[in-house]
Amino acid sequence: MRRSLPSLQRLRALEAVLRLGGFSAAAEELLLTQSAVSNQIKRLEDETGVLLIERIGKRVKPTPEGGILLAAAGRMTAELAAALMRIADMQGEVSGRFVIGAGGVASTYHLPPLLARFAGEHPKAEVDLRTGNTGVLAHGLIDGTIDIIVATGIAADARLTREPFADDRLICVVPPDDETTLQAVGASDLAGRRLVLFEKRGRRRLA
Repeated sequence: MRRSLPSLQRLRALEAVLRLGGFSAAAEELLLTQSAVSNQIKRLEDETGVLLIERIGKRVKPTPEGGILLAAAGRMTAELAAALMRIADMQGEVSGRFVIGAGGVASTYHLPPLLARFAGEHPKAEVDLRTGNTGVLAHGLIDGTIDIIVATGIAADARLTREPFADDRLICVVPPDDETTLQAVGASDLAGRRLVLFEKRGRRRLA
């Protein structure tokens, strides 16, 4: 007996819930009500006959079966998006869904004018911008849920191709009454100071 395949809408709901860590955040991104997203997941679990999401307090994580379906859905979505882009290329236009991952600086300063120009030149293309630290974004690039990322400090990986995008200067900001007069600041100059840093997994913190 051949089992019917789940709809892309339900798979997108599953991916959003697990990526964002909750139903309300997924509902906001998908422009749906929280109950609609919950219903999509419930119907998906009914179709597969297994529990796909585990709730731990206010957070969620995939069950082993949910992880398998999520990975397969990511590959399928990526293949479908690539097919639609190839079809659009044959017709001389850019269309389809394009997922970009970016860190805070790139998504705030570098990408907005570029994305605005891209949207004006290619109105049939849908751009989905996702933010996060480099490690999470690179994982999405590898598993096929993200098409391209703009990030700093990407570790060497044979599965990824890296191209320079822009130079990003790191500047040390001190209070107005600070007596520092150095033109260049090294690690030893910061010894004993209280620092405001990026998150622990952020590449700029390592720099």
